[in-house]
Amino acid sequence: MAMQVSIVICGFGRVGRAFAELLVSKERMLRERYGLEPSAVAVVDIGGAVQAVKEVPLSLPMLLDWVRKGNPIEKIPRWGRPGLNAEGVLGEVSPDVWIETTPTNIVDGEPAYTHIKAALKREVHVV
Repeated sequence: MAMQVSIVICGFGRVGRAFAELLVSKERMLRERYGLEPSAVAVVDIGGAVQAVKEVPLSLPMLLDWVRKGNPIEKIPRWGRPGLNAEGVLGEVSPDVWIETTPTNIVDGEPAYTHIKAALKREVHVV
């Protein structure tokens, strides 16, 4: 039986989307080789977030297709949450892993530094 691993991807530019594509393409290998079944419970971007709801799990392939068509993530039906930021997501979900892919200011490490501190404070693993 595979171990469920809930993931939040913070930042859905090139790096965040590439990570999501890797999760989708390596799903079978992660399950068979390592016994892991990762699932995205939320994705955060500059305009808002998408978040899984109990009756409708988040689909990364559908989200990736939506964004490839030029649509912002927060506008996707069912999951879209305009204006929901990283700290708001952490207040609503308890992921196992936080994937931080936001652009980072070389001087002060923001906004990633604040996101990482907030996730670690809640005992969430951070990549």
